Amino acid sequence: MLAAHRLKTAAFARSLATIGSILADAPAPLEEGLRDFFGALGLAYQIVDDVLDLRPPDTAKNRKAVGDDLRAGKVTLPVAKAVALLPGADRVALRDQLGSLPHQPDRIRDCITVIEECGALDSCLTDARSMIDTSWARLDPTLPASHSKAMIHAFAWFTVYRTTLHDSPWIDRVRSPAFEPITSGAPFPA
Repeated sequence: MLAAHRLKTAAFARSLATIGSILADAPAPLEEGLRDFFGALGLAYQIVDDVLDLRPPDTAKNRKAVGDDLRAGKVTLPVAKAVALLPGADRVALRDQLGSLPHQPDRIRDCITVIEECGALDSCLTDARSMIDTSWARLDPTLPASHSKAMIHAFAWFTVYRTTLHDSPWIDRVRSPAFEPITSGAPFPA
């Protein structure tokens, strides 16, 4: 499951970070940190996207209906986690429901309820947020204090704390007049 996400979104993000680092002639530790951080960011983005497909949107801004991935027969990380967390009979029942490619709203809702109640969605969000925290802890010391550094960090937090495809408490923080980005420092540490 994670391998597909790594190839789908994370590889693209890692590649862009690598290209940018090479073009900027960044030192090797910074290049590695950026590559790993943006790889984690791409993976975390995809995990959160899978969760948002199963949680009703907070607003009407979502681009897809709740349960689209289930209707399409996609096995996403929340489904895989639910299968691992559920006891035998519940696991079989969920598998049977999903195997029939449910299209009726009540059947989709029933599957989502099972996935939510076993803790799979919260577990996925915890994993995504942990990926960002861990990779940021490695990247942070290699980046000089700057507005760009603050925006990269804010963007990562937006990615994993958004509640719809277009919303996040971090956006309000960055838009706030009290938000003061760090703007001093050289582009890269010596």
